[in-house]
Amino acid sequence: MFRFRIFFIVFILILFNACQKNIPRPFNKAFKSNDGTKTALFNQNIYLEERKRKALEQKLVSLEKEKKKRIKEEKKKRTQLEKKLAALQFEKKKQIKNTKKNKFGSGFYVSKFRHIVTNQHVVSKCNKITVGDSMKTQIPADLIASDKRNDLAILQTISMEMASSDTKLFVQKLSIQIVPVLSGGLMRSEDVNGGEEILVAGYPLGNMVSDTMKVTKGIVSATKGMDNDVSQFEIDAVIRKGNSGGPIYDKRGNIVGVAVSRLNVNRTDTINFGIKGSTVKQFLSAHDIPTKWSNREDEIDTKDIYKIASKQTVMVVCHR
Repeated sequence: MFRFRIFFIVFILILFNACQKNIPRPFNKAFKSNDGTKTALFNQNIYLEERKRKALEQKLVSLEKEKKKRIKEEKKKRTQLEKKLAALQFEKKKQIKNTKKNKFGSGFYVSKFRHIVTNQHVVSKCNKITVGDSMKTQIPADLIASDKRNDLAILQTISMEMASSDTKLFVQKLSIQIVPVLSGGLMRSEDVNGGEEILVAGYPLGNMVSDTMKVTKGIVSATKGMDNDVSQFEIDAVIRKGNSGGPIYDKRGNIVGVAVSRLNVNRTDTINFGIKGSTVKQFLSAHDIPTKWSNREDEIDTKDIYKIASKQTVMVVCHR
């Protein structure tokens, strides 16, 4: 009985094992199939992430190259700009240095042949002389004659044939403006009278304040100059540096003299002098410069005198 039970148990175990081998296992297969899909998806995600990372790295490398290139170009542009600025500063300093060396004065046309009267001290020891109605419109002029004792000089500007393309327009403009003014005459035949009103025209201080012509009103304080010099007269209109050589007008627009000098008595008090028109006329005649006495007899407004002066008066620059 005991043996029979053992045999039966062994038989049942063998039969169970045989059945287990033949029974299909869908759960296990499904599990394995699921696990493979997850692995494939996981691998695909890794691949995509890797591609994204490489693309991002390439983009970063490209941006870094672009940045370096831009920095290099900006550095090159900055260097070029610094060179240009340095050149401009050098040129500006050079111009300022030359301007300080140059001497400014005034003058005025006295003939249709482009003759200009100014002071001798304005054009002495010049390497080159130029004239114009501002610093921007300067044309060459030659020194024709000078008188150190009376402090007078005659200049002559270039002709249209000799003018460059840059200066031809200005020379033509001057000839159009000057001839009508000269046709009415220049200097008054009588010398100044004490107490009469006058107007001094010129370019005081050169272009320090502005490069436009300026006028100063005053009266004749005395009919003689320093040390009773009869060739000069005294005025109360201030003559500043740069006024020298400019015309002095009466209230009819006639030229009665040439601004010449200033005596500084103290810091606030100055004495100003002009050369008489008769002295200027004698100087012009001695050098065969054709001119005529002025025939203006009616008083005119100072605004009209300014217009006459602006067509006749020039800035004289002595380049040293």
